[in-house]
Amino acid sequence: DIVKQLKANAGINTKHLTPHSIRHTLAVESVKTVGLNETQMLLGHSSSSTTERYVRASTKEIIRNSRMGETILSKLKRNAAKEA
Repeated sequence: DIVKQLKANAGINTKHLTPHSIRHTLAVESVKTVGLNETQMLLGHSSSSTTERYVRASTKEIIRNSRMGETILSKLKRNAAKEA
């Protein structure tokens, strides 16, 4: 309900911004800045493998829901081709 109210107040009209998507985004950004162990503690996961799966799934979901998704995916594919 809080997220719905904040979205309405901000004029954001998208179904993709949910408490769960915010948690996923927090996890992805946290891993980038403080690392896996700290993110694991932040999320309350007992196992780092849970956090790894969560972040991996989050990244894919964020990319899929983003308007920039196709651009990001094409860059990832180009970088993977360069590394191969």
